[in-house]
Amino acid sequence: MGNKSIFAHHRIKDSKTFFLWNLWIFLIIASFGACENDKLVPPEKIDLADTIATPEGYKLIWNDEFENEGLPDSSKWIFEHGPNWYNNELQYYTNRRSENCRVRSGNLIIEAIPEIYDNRNYTSARINSVEGWRYGFFEISARLPRGVALWPAIWLYPDEDSYGGWPKSGEIDIMENWSWAPEQIYGTIHTEAYNHIQGTQIGKHIQLVEPWNNFYRYQLEWQPGILNCFVDDSLFFSFENEGTVQTWPFDHFFHFILNVAVEQYAPGNESSWVKRTMEVDYVRVFQKE
Repeated sequence: MGNKSIFAHHRIKDSKTFFLWNLWIFLIIASFGACENDKLVPPEKIDLADTIATPEGYKLIWNDEFENEGLPDSSKWIFEHGPNWYNNELQYYTNRRSENCRVRSGNLIIEAIPEIYDNRNYTSARINSVEGWRYGFFEISARLPRGVALWPAIWLYPDEDSYGGWPKSGEIDIMENWSWAPEQIYGTIHTEAYNHIQGTQIGKHIQLVEPWNNFYRYQLEWQPGILNCFVDDSLFFSFENEGTVQTWPFDHFFHFILNVAVEQYAPGNESSWVKRTMEVDYVRVFQKE
């Protein structure tokens, strides 16, 4: 009689059942055929660099998207800490203290808090990138704090004092903001010839709409002959190489500093002070291809 199909042993009671049974058999056979003839390929892994808007002529070389909850990635960031800082600032920068610095919901949080800490009345955080760079395009998406006596900043500082201590080796302020002008964003450079101690610093500002409610992209293009500061691709400050180390020490490696300072001399009623937060969505570094 020959070999019977294994399915012939099942009794089919009605046409509806017969139809469903055959549909099930068809799907099984089809699935085997698909596996044999059209092998399933895992979805292609997405390269994060492909999802990031890259300036023309540049490539992404370093970034932090702040995707892992907890303290900032210690392979990328280190804490500067202590009570004694320049400009008569009032804060104590704490070391790896999550109340002042943490990653939450995809953002880096730096929080200044009014509290007694090691004989200071305020705490905050200041973190430096482990890595440094010479030249490139730097972009940071951030939402700023708003409140009395606050001084948030995103800036680049020399890895080494190649030409001497501050300001001889330079400083590049990509974003500075003060509580007395909350909608003004400043880009500034400091050198031996141009610095705020002498009142000769060089910089400009741009007016933004509620940077404490809105994320903006703070950007720096740094090349051997020029520094350009942008907000959301709008150029607002340029400084050209004047050919001397006293005016242009920007030919060696610099690292990021992200911080929120508390000013002593800022106007306002400090009794109304509450904790304030700077949120950073990402930090990205691009260099010429």
